[in-house]
Amino acid sequence: MSLGLSVLVRHMRRESIPSGQEAVRAQLLADLGNLAYQCEQLDEAVGFYELALRLLPSQKRALRDLGWTHWKREDWAACQSTWKRFASTFPELGEPHSLLARLALQRMDYTNAVIEARLAVGKGTPLASSRLLLVNALLGAGEFREAGLESDSLAADYPANVRAQRMRGAVLTKRGDHVGARD
Repeated sequence: MSLGLSVLVRHMRRESIPSGQEAVRAQLLADLGNLAYQCEQLDEAVGFYELALRLLPSQKRALRDLGWTHWKREDWAACQSTWKRFASTFPELGEPHSLLARLALQRMDYTNAVIEARLAVGKGTPLASSRLLLVNALLGAGEFREAGLESDSLAADYPANVRAQRMRGAVLTKRGDHVGARD
């Protein structure tokens, strides 16, 4: 364990934070999880994130980053479970659905990738990255016409975004429009 990480752990064990400060404790534990993750100590990272969530089940960063830690460990079931919990804890957010869409794409589960990407975009996450996820999911699901419409809209909304323009070209190529893909 790194020196900084061991100092923070000792600090947490001394219980120098007054009781009733669960949010502060949970944030510190999530920070420890992040440090452990960065040090490639994934089992320790999981432990810190889980402790943070025991103290404060709605600790947003711990929910998100615990899922990424499971992703890095290639524990897809735990990753999915964590991000579903993230989505149910924060039903107003699109971010957990973007994460679930990425996971579904990773697992080549295109039907669920489309569902989750649509939820992400529909919950106010119309960023280019979420919409790119949706186009990828639609392509994987074989929904080329809808992928084309979404990629045309995405390219028009983000004319300076190279990824959006490349995605439009890829969709046009898949649809057999090689002339349009060149333009």
